[in-house]
Amino acid sequence: MANGILFVISGPSASGKGTVVKSLLDKYDDIGLSVSATTRAPREGEVDGKSYFFITKDEFEARLSRGEILEHTVYNNQYYGTPYTGVKEALDSGRDIILEIEVDGACQVKKKFGDSAVTIMLTPPDFKTLESRLRGRNSEKSEETIQWRLNRAKEEIKLVGEYDYWVVNEDGQVDACADLIHKIIEAQRIMRQGKATLTDDEKSLIELASSRKIGANTSEIIKHYTNAKKFLIVTNETIYALYKDVFHLENAQFIILPDGEEY
Repeated sequence: MANGILFVISGPSASGKGTVVKSLLDKYDDIGLSVSATTRAPREGEVDGKSYFFITKDEFEARLSRGEILEHTVYNNQYYGTPYTGVKEALDSGRDIILEIEVDGACQVKKKFGDSAVTIMLTPPDFKTLESRLRGRNSEKSEETIQWRLNRAKEEIKLVGEYDYWVVNEDGQVDACADLIHKIIEAQRIMRQGKATLTDDEKSLIELASSRKIGANTSEIIKHYTNAKKFLIVTNETIYALYKDVFHLENAQFIILPDGEEY
């Protein structure tokens, strides 16, 4: 029996990843969710063991030292991490599993698992929407915290080149966003089967997923732009709108470089 596929969904604060993943799991029963552990206090409506495993800092650090945490990060002075055992058991049983985690945790997983893990960056359509969502949260009460999250979000979005796919979560389109992610999941399953012949439906799924795939050379391109601050080269037109906010590209030249070509 083949191992399951590890899917990682992450994004900046207020990207809506929790809401989108909930919709995904409510609509589709062919994939499981790894429950993360955290040292922060539960928010209203969150359930221990379902939303998160809520544990103390001492317990988290003990698990970390024993190698029981697959990935972890410190966010707003609190630990977040993925218990390793549940993920391994699911994958070994052939079940596909989702990690809904922070951006730096996603990068850790990709480094450890390589192409065995499929990473999906989820973002709002622009920074105005992201800020509006943050300000609408009951948990975000101080201006200092909001500005800290906005600044961190900009740094996290710059890492989109490290991901396999990028999906935008538009306001009011949670179910559509979940459906798109599920199509990416289905496309990955098809591609990993290594079929010699594909049906038209299978080809359509792979084509749709490919439209959300990040170009392999995007990471180096981002670094180049960050240093030059004159132009941005991307391999996907849809990335431009968000990058414009992140890098302040109002007066910058926009060049589309087909994936696979060298700059």
